[in-house]
Amino acid sequence: MITTLILLRWLAVPMTPAALGPPYWILMGATAISVLAGGFTFALWAFGTWWVPLLVILGLWGHVRRHWPLAYEPTLCSAVFPLGMYSVATLSYGKAAHLAFMEPLARFMLWVAVAAWALVAAAFLARIAPHRERRARV
Repeated sequence: MITTLILLRWLAVPMTPAALGPPYWILMGATAISVLAGGFTFALWAFGTWWVPLLVILGLWGHVRRHWPLAYEPTLCSAVFPLGMYSVATLSYGKAAHLAFMEPLARFMLWVAVAAWALVAAAFLARIAPHRERRARV
């Protein structure tokens, strides 16, 4: 139901870089959790897999084409967690369904999640560094 509402919003409301925030990644994480729970497993896994490149493309569109500034925001954690969850779900589902092609994909996505986490952590530290300098001078 949430997926339908999100897709309807995308069709009915003009998409701006400001509207396309990290919380959209939560939908992909939700599909990963559902895969682990064993509900419509393959369909949800496929949807989550499709969602990743879509969000990457839309992110590039917002930052490159529309010149939306790339800056730290606390909600970026909601983009990082689903990447890790997707990796775990892909690995678990691949083993349970005996789908060997999923293991390399899961391992690759694990490194993508680690890299995303490192970038978000670095952006957070860069954002708080000026505040720490001011406190040290006072």
